[in-house]
Order: sequence, then C-alpha cells, then structure tokens
Amino acid sequence: MAEHIDRARLNLDLSYRFKYVSKFIDFKQEDIKILNTLEPIINPILPTLVETVYKKLYSFDITKQYFLMRNDGFEVFTPNKESGLTLDCVQIDYRKDMLSVFLRRILTQTEWNDSFLQYLSRVGEIHTNKGGSSSINVDYIHVNALICTLENTFIDTIWAIESIDWGKKREILHALRLKFVPTPRSINTITTVVNCEKSLFSTPKLIKSAAISEISTFIQKWRKPTKFNMNKEETKLLKEIKSIQDIVIIQADKGGKIVIMNKNDYFNKIEEKLNDLNVYEQVKNDPTTIIKTEINKKVTKMLKQNKITGQNKYYLTSIDDLPKIRGQPKLHKIDTPMIIVTCSRDTITSPISQFIFRIIKELRTTLSGVVCNTSNFIKIITDVKLNQDEHLASLDIQDLYTNIPVNKAIDITLKRLDESKKKLDNLPFTKTDIKELLILALKNSYFQFNGKFYKQKTGLPMGNTLSPILADIYMDPM
Repeated sequence: MAEHIDRARLNLDLSYRFKYVSKFIDFKQEDIKILNTLEPIINPILPTLVETVYKKLYSFDITKQYFLMRNDGFEVFTPNKESGLTLDCVQIDYRKDMLSVFLRRILTQTEWNDSFLQYLSRVGEIHTNKGGSSSINVDYIHVNALICTLENTFIDTIWAIESIDWGKKREILHALRLKFVPTPRSINTITTVVNCEKSLFSTPKLIKSAAISEISTFIQKWRKPTKFNMNKEETKLLKEIKSIQDIVIIQADKGGKIVIMNKNDYFNKIEEKLNDLNVYEQVKNDPTTIIKTEINKKVTKMLKQNKITGQNKYYLTSIDDLPKIRGQPKLHKIDTPMIIVTCSRDTITSPISQFIFRIIKELRTTLSGVVCNTSNFIKIITDVKLNQDEHLASLDIQDLYTNIPVNKAIDITLKRLDESKKKLDNLPFTKTDIKELLILALKNSYFQFNGKFYKQKTGLPMGNTLSPILADIYMDPM
C-alpha cells in the first residue's frame, strides 16, 4: 500500500518536504556522516572542482546565461556585456566563492536541521523569481545538469586517488574519525597526573590544585568499561589503515578536519618549505650537546648566585630532546599550502621557555591591542559602530613569527617589564639574566625532520611557548 503524502503540506512545510524526499531516495543519517568524512578529501581540491564546473557552464550559452546573469553588488547581466564575464573576472570569482561555500556546508553539516534546510531552500530560491529578482528563473533542466556535473566530478576525483584502492577508500570514508578514541582498557595513574600537571603549568595554584585533586579522584574511581566502543570489523579496519605505508593521515590547519595525503607528497611539500634559505638552514651535526652545554652553563651560574634552587636547576636541564616538525595543509588557502608546526612540548628548551613565560605572562594585560579570548572579542566587536561609508576588515600577517626580529622583540619585552607594575627589583633576576634566558630559548631554534637537523634562521621559533606573547608585545605599538 502506497504511503500517503499531504500535497498541501509538502509545499508549505520544509521539514515535511525534506523527510519525504529523504525517504524517497533513502537518504539517511549514515549518508550525512559519509559526506562529513568525504569533506577532508574534497576540500583541498575544491577550488579545482569549482573551476571545472564553471568551465562546463561556460561551454553552453544557455547555462552561461542562466547561472551567470546576476550577482548582488554587480550590474544585471545583459547580452552586450557577456564578453566581459570571463572566468577570472570579479563577478565570476564571487560566484565561485558562493558555490564553494555551498559545497562546504553540504560536506560539513553534521545535522540537517531546520536552520540548514532553510539555507538550502534559500539557495534554491535565489535561482527563481521568488528570490527577489524577476530576471532570474532557472529551469529545472539546467539545475539538474549542474547537480549531475558536480556529482560526476566528485566521483571522478575520489576514484582518481591512486594510493588507496577503492575498497579501502570506501572503508576509510565510512569508518575514519580523527577525534575518535577507542575505549581505554586501563589508565596509567602516574602518567595521567604528570601530564595534567604539565598542561596546567601556567594556571593559578588554587585552580591547579583543585583540578589535579578532581582528576585524581576520578582516576581512583575509574573502572574498566564492560563494553568496547569498536567491534571486531572496525578494529581490523583501523589496523589495515595503519598498515598502509604510502599515505599519511594528518589534521588540517583549520577546523580539525582530516586529510589523507600521499606520503611522498607530504614530505615534498614540507621540504619545499624548508628549502627557503632565508628562513631555514640544514645543519650537519646534532646540535643537542652544544645547546645542553649553554643551558647548563647559565643555569649553574644562577644556582651559585642563589637565584634559583637545586630543584629549579634539575627542571631547567631535565630534557635533551630536540623539537620535531610536522605539516598541516591549509585547506582554506589556494593550492593548499603546508604550514610547518613545530612540536616543542617536552623538548630541550621548553623548560626555560616556560620558566621565563611565568615571569613575563602578566605583560599581556598591559597591551592595548590584544584580545584575550572569544568572549572578549564578541564584547569588543559588539560595541563597534560603523558609519555607512565604513567597512570592518580582518587582516592577516603572512608568516608572522618568522618575520619578527628576535633581538628587537626581546628589547621591547625587557622595556615593558621594566615599566610594568611587576618591577624587576622584585625578582631575583637581573635584566641581563632574563635577556640571556630569552636568547637561550629563542635563538636555539633547532628541530628535526625526516632524519635531518635544521635551524630556523630568522624570527621567533614556531611552537615555542614564548613566541605568541613576544609577537603580541612586538606588534602592540603598531
């Protein structure tokens, strides 16, 4: 017996219409999850996909006329202006951006709720005379052609990933979750507490003690789960994914998305960045011994002068490991460049960096141009009043850290420290002590990658605890 569908409600109730169409084409929550897992694969090449679609639209005069006739902020399309609508003109770039945003939302939306359905409906309406312009009314045949083109382009793209066979592709798309963690079978109490203490190193003592106490209580009450959150097939699948030798699975620079890359491409992109001789240089020998000697010399001197305790000395000289680097693709940038991330935690200069950070961290409260957190930003921007001829803009500084001169940043920091309420006179250290410790932490910017040793020649070291606050201090007067 056929299921009854209310025709009137179908045209008036957006949620009801979506449920009907979903049921008709068997579109389920599992399909939404698959779209979400597809996004990290599609997003890096989305500009290319959109370009392909627009080349297709340009290949027929009727689709060019229907889809490219008007944009908000641009003049209405007329036949005598058609020659000016090239694929790289401002208006078409705007159109491409709109399509990119639409596709990203399709791929990233985890819940197709009423708000998202309203968005989809609005996208449809702007291609009809209901959307506010009687000059636009795209026939369904052209919309269908566009959707089919997108679908075919997506399928061709996924199929073309040669490093993974199709069966693996499907399994990865269905099963892989970057933030997914298998249920732990046990908890190492000591390791957990130590890691918590390290992560809370700059937190006020009262809050730190309360947090560690609560975590310790939780660990003592913890019992091994009776159920595991993965079945045998999923466990087997993760092992198979791990065994694939020619891929790397990494996190994108923004949004916490995952990216599956060919391993050679991954290494080549990072080494391409490291080949910038203005910023990096490869060193022949392991610099660990030299750095260790410099740190020991300074720390021993401060101990003899009773400026630090024996416990401080042990802490400041307790780690011998050099930082390592990894790459994260910037999916939101053209050509998907790779950003280098330096993993400096628990490395040779991190104790000194954290030690100095505790001394200078209060300087951030003296800076006029620093936003403390998201709530602070919302409060500030809410109070901003714009005139009709004014626009609010967000600017980014390319490669900020590597372009900040270390010596000048240190000098400005010392001057700020001298001027602040936290006087140097109240500290056991001289200005020279702090300067020498800053130099030790910031100028020994060595790291390892792929079995080789490198040094960052210019700027603040990426990944160092001190770099963000020194960047803020340096930029504040500008």
